[in-house]
Amino acid sequence: MRRKTVITLLFIGLLLAISAHLVGYKIFGSPVLYENQPLDRPRKAAKINEMGEIILADGSRYHIYGIKTILSNPLEQIRYFQWQIPTFEIEIADPNKPVSKVWCKIRIMYWCGNTWFPRFLPGRLPKFSKEDLGMILVRQGGAIPTIEVFQEDLPYAKELVHSMERTAPVLEFQKNKEYASKLGRFLINEHPEFFNTGAWLLAHAGEPEIVDILRKRIVDNLMKRELEGSDIISPNEVEDLIPVLIKASPDDAKEVAHEIFGSYRNKFPYLKVALALKLMTVDDWYGLDTLMNEIIDPELDTSYRQGIVGRLENPLILCWQRGGGDYSETAEAYWARLARWYRDSKGKLVWNAERQEMTFRTDGDPSLYKTPTRRN
Repeated sequence: MRRKTVITLLFIGLLLAISAHLVGYKIFGSPVLYENQPLDRPRKAAKINEMGEIILADGSRYHIYGIKTILSNPLEQIRYFQWQIPTFEIEIADPNKPVSKVWCKIRIMYWCGNTWFPRFLPGRLPKFSKEDLGMILVRQGGAIPTIEVFQEDLPYAKELVHSMERTAPVLEFQKNKEYASKLGRFLINEHPEFFNTGAWLLAHAGEPEIVDILRKRIVDNLMKRELEGSDIISPNEVEDLIPVLIKASPDDAKEVAHEIFGSYRNKFPYLKVALALKLMTVDDWYGLDTLMNEIIDPELDTSYRQGIVGRLENPLILCWQRGGGDYSETAEAYWARLARWYRDSKGKLVWNAERQEMTFRTDGDPSLYKTPTRRN
C-alpha cells in the first residue's frame, strides 16, 4: 500500500512538473521571458511635437516635466526608440496637470550571456520595465534639463545632468540652442560640479566666451594645482576639457596643449599622452613628437618615461578617448594616423614578450633589444 502511494505521488509530481514546464515554469533550462505590463494606466503615444509636448493617440498633449527637447521629433529620430515603437506605451504621472513626469514602457535588453545559462529552476524574466521618459530623452541626446527644475527638484535635476554627461560631447541642436547657452552658463556659475557639461553646452551653442573660460580653467588651475598642491582641477578633468576646447577653437586647444607640454617637463605623463592623441584629431603631431623625444631622453626620470610608454603601448586601446569629442574624422583614418606614428617610432621602443608590455630601450640591457610587434 505504501509503495503504491509513493508511486502515485511521484507520478502526480511528475505530471505537475511537466505541466509547469509546458506553461513556462521550467525545471531545467534557460530563463523564460514573460509578458508583463509595468504601467498602471498605459496609453498609446503618437509623437513628441516641435513644442516638446508628448501627444497621445487620443489627441491629449502634455509637456514633459524638467526638460526641453532639442530634436524636432525625438521619438522618430532617436534610434533607441525605433525598436521600442511597436510596444511603446506611456503613463502620465499627473494627468490633471499640463506639465507632468511621464513614465514609459521600455523593452528590457538582457545583455549578459550568463542570464541565459541553463540551470535548475530557472527564473522568469519580465520583458518590460517602467522608465522615466524625460530621463531617457536626456540620456539619449534628445533633450536637456530646464533651469527651473533645479529650483523645483534639485535631486532630480542633478540626475538629469548626470544622465547627459556621456552624450554632451555629441549633442545636436535642431532647436532651443539659445536655451542651451543659458543652461551652460547656469551650470558653470551655479553648479561648478557640472562645469564640463556646461562647457559643452556653450561650445555647441557657439558662444565665443567659452574659449577664455576654458583657457583659464585649464591653464590657471593646473598651475595652481602644481604650485600649491590644490585639488581645484585634476589631470583627468584637463583631459576631458581639451575636446571641448577643440570643439570651440582648435587653434586655442593646440596652444593650451602645447603650453602644458612645455610647462610641465617631467610631469603628468598620462595626461600628456591623452592630450597628444587628442591633438591628432586636429592634425597636430606636436604632442607625439615631444613624447617620442622624451622617452629616449636619459635626463628625464625613468618612471616618467615609463609612464608615457605604458600608456602608449597599445594605440588601439587609446583610440577610445575619455570625454569624447566632436570628431569628423573616421575611425579608419584616425587609426591610420596612429599606425603611421607607430611605424615611424617603433625603433625607439622594445616589446617585452615575457611581461607582455612595451618599454623603451635601455642602453645597459641589450637583451631587451627586440623589434616591437603589434599586440592582437
